[in-house]
Amino acid sequence: MGFSEEHGIWTYLIHRTYDEGPWEVCIATENDSLASFSSGFKLKSFQELDKLTYTNSWMRYQNGEAEIIIKPMELEIPVSFRIQHLKTVVFCLEKHFYDEEYSHLTMPDDFEDYFLRKEYLLDKISKLNL
Repeated sequence: MGFSEEHGIWTYLIHRTYDEGPWEVCIATENDSLASFSSGFKLKSFQELDKLTYTNSWMRYQNGEAEIIIKPMELEIPVSFRIQHLKTVVFCLEKHFYDEEYSHLTMPDDFEDYFLRKEYLLDKISKLNL
């Protein structure tokens, strides 16, 4: 968790590392004002900050207020997922990749299925030298 006057309050939680499987999985919130951070996490006091967990950020992802970053070991690029309205936006800033799935990717099987369906494309993109 951090704060800057330029970007507001942000969180970055590592849920799974390469030691636990073939993917590194993180979840992040960003650019929150103090008021939106408190209401987004449903905090009633500053003492509750220590109790924030991955589950709290997961709920914000479900509401479109956070992004999940998955870095498959074989691709070595971070692929971000963010729910927006009736779709999930998928992107990788460092490789200038953008995709849309017209469903909400919310469960581990959804992400695994996405990577399997887009394996060829993501492999090609990961090898681009930009």
